[in-house]
Amino acid sequence: MNKIFKTDIFGGRMGEREFSAGRSMEQRMFREGRFTNGTLDADATAPKTWIMWKHSTKGEEILTIECEIHMVPRASDSREAVGMLVGQCPVCVRDHGQVNYFHVREDNKQMSLDWVKYGRLPTNNHLSVNWRWHCEKVLGRSPRADDKVAIVSSPDRWQCDYCKGWCVRVTDSVAITDTKGATMLYMTQGTRS
Repeated sequence: MNKIFKTDIFGGRMGEREFSAGRSMEQRMFREGRFTNGTLDADATAPKTWIMWKHSTKGEEILTIECEIHMVPRASDSREAVGMLVGQCPVCVRDHGQVNYFHVREDNKQMSLDWVKYGRLPTNNHLSVNWRWHCEKVLGRSPRADDKVAIVSSPDRWQCDYCKGWCVRVTDSVAITDTKGATMLYMTQGTRS
């Protein structure tokens, strides 16, 4: 296997023609763009929100799900951007040990993202508690009164595409289990004789 050394790339063993072409490309890149020393982690830098999953009859909290918000092109018009919520299905993780993501877009589930200032949230609200933790532990700063946190609502029911066990309606970032009228189709492979 041939080894490539830095001197090969930066002019040590290259011919004059290759060296000139590389230098010309480098100068063009510096004029037209910018080099950075790091990479961007889209998951870490995406805006976050939290959905509290509650039991429908008991009203008790089962779990709080951290979600990311990404801007994506609208399905019907790619020039317009819509919000897309990405989170992990809690049933897949809890019961099956698998990480399966749900994606809900403003244009396919009539999801709405309402942004509220952190200072206007009630102190014990799950959004304010999680935003405060996120600021202190992840962002390394105290939460500010003018920080904006997304509140998620949708008139449509959300159901996990993989396990079908997470079936909820979301109002004001609270997901209530709602399986009324939901049907599941199970297919088994039989043997013929």
